[in-house]
Amino acid sequence: MRKLLFILSALVIFYLSACSTSKETTSHESPTQLKGELASIQVSQYVTGTTRTQPELTVLYDKQEDLMLLQQKFEGAEVPQSFPEDKSISKIQVVVFFYEENGQTVRSDGYMFVTFQDGIRYSKLIQSPNHIQDVYPYNESDNELVIRRAGTDGWRQTGDTNNLL
Repeated sequence: MRKLLFILSALVIFYLSACSTSKETTSHESPTQLKGELASIQVSQYVTGTTRTQPELTVLYDKQEDLMLLQQKFEGAEVPQSFPEDKSISKIQVVVFFYEENGQTVRSDGYMFVTFQDGIRYSKLIQSPNHIQDVYPYNESDNELVIRRAGTDGWRQTGDTNNLL
């Protein structure tokens, strides 16, 4: 009976530890403090006039100088604030930083990146967004839906990305 109770306890502990989730990154922490080495950055953009699921992959960066420049711009973003809803959006992108150890992706951090008509840029650390459902083709009237899914708080003004985004 004791043996059965011990095995049952061990299974419960194993199950609970396997089901636990790790702490989400809620701030712009330095990737050097977190697990993995920056290996690539994937940029996707919400594109009008297409019937493809949005956002569409537009570019993948893996050159170290591009990675470091983009990493510095996102880390150097200003303090969190509310999304500036009074501005006109030029484009919305999703930028995902992939970190690897021993050739395996161990973490990815996704950001929503918005450029306004006046050239000002904002970013927000997000959970990878769900694709827009039942919106084909995508158009600018869907911008509010995309921003609402990302949330209107925690946005940071981001510096110039030297035309990489």
